[in-house]
Amino acid sequence: MMKEHLKNKFLARWVNDDLTNKEDLDFKNSADYQEFKKIAELSKKLRTPVYDKNTAFTEILDKRNTKPKIKPLRSRYLIYKIAASVLILLGSFYLLKPSKTLYKSKVGEQLVFSLPDNSKVILNSNSSLEFRTKKWNKNKEVELQGEAFFNVAKGSLFSVKTDNATVHVLGTRFNVKSNGKYFETQCYSGKVKVENLNINNQTVLSRGNAYRIEANSYNSHNFKASEPSWLQGESTFKNAPFEEVLIALKNQFGLTFSYNKEKYLTERFTGSFIHNDIDTSLQMVFSAMEIEYIKQGKKIILKE
Repeated sequence: MMKEHLKNKFLARWVNDDLTNKEDLDFKNSADYQEFKKIAELSKKLRTPVYDKNTAFTEILDKRNTKPKIKPLRSRYLIYKIAASVLILLGSFYLLKPSKTLYKSKVGEQLVFSLPDNSKVILNSNSSLEFRTKKWNKNKEVELQGEAFFNVAKGSLFSVKTDNATVHVLGTRFNVKSNGKYFETQCYSGKVKVENLNINNQTVLSRGNAYRIEANSYNSHNFKASEPSWLQGESTFKNAPFEEVLIALKNQFGLTFSYNKEKYLTERFTGSFIHNDIDTSLQMVFSAMEIEYIKQGKKIILKE
């Protein structure tokens, strides 16, 4: 089987994401798939010139076919060596996930862009979103780190994958925030289905419903806003963990915090801060919580 794959430039097509659905499924179910996948992942770290993948692959096969003393490819080790050579020649840009698009916002920055189905996305500060562009219709999924607001195109269906949960779009406007063990999604119109990856739990949210995951616990609550406050230059929190507020301040202003984590482990915050003034924002948060602090440039020291 693998000889036929090599003759038909199978590996080059796999690397460039050109397999048919059946070919892709058959290969993933084969004994060789995991080994080639490992080779591809290791090759991503290489910095090599960009080669014409088809030409490079053909040259390797030509060299193999013009050496009469070479024995038939019965050894997996030899197959892996050939595959590694092909993957290296193709260059890191083409390896494993050649058709992915990545958007990444900086501290204090928001990015606005469209998905392949024309759904609109606004990425909050210090966040990232990645998705496949070449075969969007085959794999309608985006991967989110941080926070983003989605305005879904009519009739479009896709999923937002985070570390803790996957949000399945059912036609809607919604917000997703994912920071480590904390996750929250709010539905502003239409419906979304939230699949909690930590436990066997699925919840459908309608307008005004929110779903939150904290470590191993989860809960639902309601809200009245028509859109996320951060779109208007203000971060708002409702009974949020203290650490989430610090993460938001860090993402917005590039701050670092020095404090006793154990002391504030159970602290919650309800309130907001603005995005255009560091000093005012710090006062809005810490005055409300009756916490004294020292500001040293971008470093904030919370007093005991």
